[in-house]
Amino acid sequence: MIDLKKKIITGKSGTIYRIDPENISAGRWHYYMRYATSVALGVMFQEVFDSYVKMNQSVTTGNDILAAISFVKSETDEKIKFINRYNTQQAPKPLEMCALFCNEDGEDVGEFNDAIIAKKFEDWKHIPIRDFFLLASIATPGFVEEYNRQMENEKGKDSPQA
Repeated sequence: MIDLKKKIITGKSGTIYRIDPENISAGRWHYYMRYATSVALGVMFQEVFDSYVKMNQSVTTGNDILAAISFVKSETDEKIKFINRYNTQQAPKPLEMCALFCNEDGEDVGEFNDAIIAKKFEDWKHIPIRDFFLLASIATPGFVEEYNRQMENEKGKDSPQA
């Protein structure tokens, strides 16, 4: 259960996790920036799209076919790693992000890895995902504004043209 007023998560094990996005450690900061950007702007999916555009351009323009093949191989290797990690991790991205700043007493807040995520996922998987989306959005500067802007853009695409 997530209690925003008390700023705690109670896991199914009974473990209490403090919700403390204001005090992200230096050791976890780079993870926070990746997740925050992803949550706020959907960058991971945009990044994949941009990569495919670049690969297409590299093989359809220019005269250096070996450089194009090398570029495409490098890009696809990166995307395969990304997709494989996504497929092997059960924890949704918003929950992973919350695992950065929702910590139990005594947790080493300078470390962050798949084992930490898996442990918290096991303790939190009974909690509705919408709660983690809400918590991640609260902890992400500009999320609500960007989300609203994106929704307005989508509405504009669906409305009939005069």
